[in-house]
Amino acid sequence: MNPDKAKAMLQARRREVIDDLRRRLHAEGESEQLALVNHLEDAGDWAEASSENLNDLALLQHEVHTLRQLDEALQRVGSGQFGLCRECGDAIPDGRLEVQPEAATCIDCQQALERQERRA
Repeated sequence: MNPDKAKAMLQARRREVIDDLRRRLHAEGESEQLALVNHLEDAGDWAEASSENLNDLALLQHEVHTLRQLDEALQRVGSGQFGLCRECGDAIPDGRLEVQPEAATCIDCQQALERQERRA
């Protein structure tokens, strides 16, 4: 994949993730008010409110992780390593990068890493 195209895709995806994070963290139009304050007012039930807060935190954690992956991919673009698998060094197929531009591994290495995680 062309490095300029990759950089543009990564930057656009990064802006989307940051916008999503801002929306999740802050109430609509209220930049000072956290949207994650507490769901108790809406739910009226501590268990349900706790569950909603945990769901929100899990989504935030996922988005922060994605943001880190995007930043790492942008660094790889700058260093000329973008599109190369960090495990085996082979080229990551353009089709994979089109769908997941932050991918740091080829499909075979990703599958091997996932198998290792399941065993651990």
